[in-house]
Amino acid sequence: MTVSRPLPLLASAPNFRDMGGLPAADGRTLRYGQLYRSEDFSNLSDRDAVLLQNLGVQLLCDVRSDSERRQHPNRWPTDPVGTLNLNIAADLRASHAAITRLLSGTPGVAEAEQAMLVTYRMFPEAFTLRLAQLFGRILAGGQLPLVFHCAAGKDRTGFIAAILLSALGVEREAIYADYLLSLERWQGERSEAAIRRYLQPLCDQEPAQDVIQTLCQVQAIYLDAAFEEIEQRYGGVNDYLQLIGLHASAQDRLQALLLA
Repeated sequence: MTVSRPLPLLASAPNFRDMGGLPAADGRTLRYGQLYRSEDFSNLSDRDAVLLQNLGVQLLCDVRSDSERRQHPNRWPTDPVGTLNLNIAADLRASHAAITRLLSGTPGVAEAEQAMLVTYRMFPEAFTLRLAQLFGRILAGGQLPLVFHCAAGKDRTGFIAAILLSALGVEREAIYADYLLSLERWQGERSEAAIRRYLQPLCDQEPAQDVIQTLCQVQAIYLDAAFEEIEQRYGGVNDYLQLIGLHASAQDRLQALLLA
């Protein structure tokens, strides 16, 4: 399975992308111009603001914490757009201590990878209410096109994308290909600076570059951990979808809205 890799539409937010074109249920494909996933828009340029406005987005779903939104507010086009703030960090508090322990002192690559795995294992439970809200807004109508994003557009956003695509009947191979595209889109000085700021209060000395790089990246084993947690805790993706309100009829309506 290969997924086309066009150049980023927004130079100032390179991890913004249209999810359209992915193969889905019953030989259909995800419609272009309906679902967008992204990093935050705090660094949006004037040119990119115009491009974004022309997409006609109706709903902006921000899954960052309240403090993240205050520190790095989105720069959005002037026309009003519906917003749905889903503070996922509030539901990850139970994992915070474990992650802090792993990344405190002088962490190595092994501790950084383990911190990522712990985070992804927490995602399914932490996202249940928030995903139900998101799907509810989509099914209510009038909310498309929509964009959902976190800070980097790779972890929290990556999990939401994986569940959305699963509900649309997209095969795992294509889901992973979409997820791993962030390897190309979220890199360089900006991503490293964000991780360094997070690590500095925890570490005894300047964080090692390989540790920073590990936390900047996405890996298939991270998404594996989330899907494995869904299997073990909920009995599989279909049961998880029902838990968040996507019973068969709702899933059919979702597919009718988003697939061609």
